[in-house]
Parts: sequence; structure tokens; C-alpha cells
Amino acid sequence: MFTEQDRIPQPHDFIIKLFNVHGKMFDAGAVYPTQDIEFNSIPILEFAGTKTNCEIVDLRTKYGNDQSELCKRLEARKNTDLQKGYDAVRNMHIKSRRQYSQAAYRFSEFVIKYCSASSAETQRKLYEETVKLIRIYCTAG
Repeated sequence: MFTEQDRIPQPHDFIIKLFNVHGKMFDAGAVYPTQDIEFNSIPILEFAGTKTNCEIVDLRTKYGNDQSELCKRLEARKNTDLQKGYDAVRNMHIKSRRQYSQAAYRFSEFVIKYCSASSAETQRKLYEETVKLIRIYCTAG
């Protein structure tokens, strides 16, 4: 298992699990009345397609604890700038990050995406701060 450190400049995420959700569901999940909503701190994670997504997730999982090797593997790719852009996200305090749902959800005739935004004054002030990094990962450009 690979766990992302929250003091490095990359997208960060969390999941909300809703219980006691009723309604029509896919057969595979129909016995569990729950709904998972995954949020990420950037609106879209751009991997450029399913095949590329699987390759990048495999690389990040395999070399996530060896950043020099991960950077070397990303440098060898044709889409290296796109993939290294993932590591160039400004590192903000977790309380001030906007979080965006990564999937669209259908409610009746409506299709929506969620955005969780800071509303308290303290949270808005934290947005201006950059969290001290523990180390620099691959840099874009």
C-alpha cells in the first residue's frame, strides 16, 4: 500500500461515505445502502486516458517511496510534462483546500459534481500560506 504524504505539493483527496442511502443501485453494490463520494484538491486529474492512467498509477504505487526512481521513470515517458504537473500543485494547508468530486452523480434528472470550499475566515487566511515541504518531488518543466 502507498500512502501520500500531505506535506508535498500534489493533489490530495478524501472520501465521504454516506450510510442509509436508498434507491436504485448497480447490482454489485445493491446489498450495501451506502454511497462513496471521492474528493480531490484539483478539479480534474489529467492522465490522458485509461491505459495511461493505469501505467501512471502503477508507477506511483511501485516507486512512490523512491522519488528519484519515480522521477526517472516519468522522465522516460513521452507525456512527462503532463505527468510531472501532478507534483507541481501548490501545497496549501489542508483546512483551506477546495475539494472537487471526481465523478458526476445523478439525482433524479440532475447530474452534479460537488465542490467543498472553505468558508470560515481562518480557513480563508490559511489559503494564502504555503505549507512547509518535507522534500521536493519531481518538478514540472
